[in-house]
Amino acid sequence: MSTSAPPPDSRRMRLERLLSGSQEYVWRYLTEPELLAEWLGVSKLELREGGRVELEPLRTEGKEQKPSGRTVQGVVTRCEPPRVLSFTWSDATTPHSEVTLELVPRGEKVRLVLTHWRSTVHASASGAGGSAGVLEALATLLDAKVAGGRMRARRAPRVRVVRRPHAVARWHRVRRAA
Repeated sequence: MSTSAPPPDSRRMRLERLLSGSQEYVWRYLTEPELLAEWLGVSKLELREGGRVELEPLRTEGKEQKPSGRTVQGVVTRCEPPRVLSFTWSDATTPHSEVTLELVPRGEKVRLVLTHWRSTVHASASGAGGSAGVLEALATLLDAKVAGGRMRARRAPRVRVVRRPHAVARWHRVRRAA
């Protein structure tokens, strides 16, 4: 296990969000490219220390997410499935920064703590809005997926096991007579 430290002379942005789903379920949405694409954008992620990270993040405009037109590259510095993922973050506006995602179970939900160490004040100020919007998109997606699964489970037909078939026949006769 390697530990990572923030870049020297940088500012830290920390966001927390309670998300629907189990720790393993949320981990998949943070690490599997096809699931990341649903809320963050196109990604390539080698899920191991020293692995490559390449993201083309979405930009939040109101309730819509649109391509941002930028590419972020980095290297995984810490990977402890399904609890912690850290990687360096480098693009034209924020060279030499690092992102850490931590998942902490909280009952039927999971607390996601996102910490982003940035090298400039400007990047920190603009990043908070973007990161908050991205986390909101993830929370909305997971709420819908988890609630949708529960609704389908509730709507499943109930099956009654009858141990005495003659009781069923008697019940049907009574209902027909009424």
